[in-house]
Amino acid sequence: MGPSRRRLEGEIVAREITDRTGWLAMALFGNFYAYDSIAPVAEMPGSQLGYSDTQQDVRVGTALGLMWVIQNAGIAAANLIAGWLNDVYHASASNAGGYDPMMMFFLASSAAGFLFALMLWRMTAVLSRQRRAALP
Repeated sequence: MGPSRRRLEGEIVAREITDRTGWLAMALFGNFYAYDSIAPVAEMPGSQLGYSDTQQDVRVGTALGLMWVIQNAGIAAANLIAGWLNDVYHASASNAGGYDPMMMFFLASSAAGFLFALMLWRMTAVLSRQRRAALP
């Protein structure tokens, strides 16, 4: 088997993987898009941890505002990166394969968001157990 045959088989495998993960990326993107509308409601109580008894209520508003700014900066950056990827890989109706890098970017972003959510969930459970153990 020559190098060109191996390269052709590798391209076929890569194309099959890309097609499948493209659908997976879009499914995850839709799922996390729905989560994004719920996220501010979930973040609000978490931002008040540690502020209620020890610090002024004014700082809670500052924490919520800071979270809003960071979230919107991330959304803006993701849009810029997706547009840049489409430009670099010449994505268009005649070159549908040019959208693959953008889809991979959204897949990676969604997977990272999911992992961070799991880590936050785990950390919250650990802190909750520690607080219950500290109660008399």
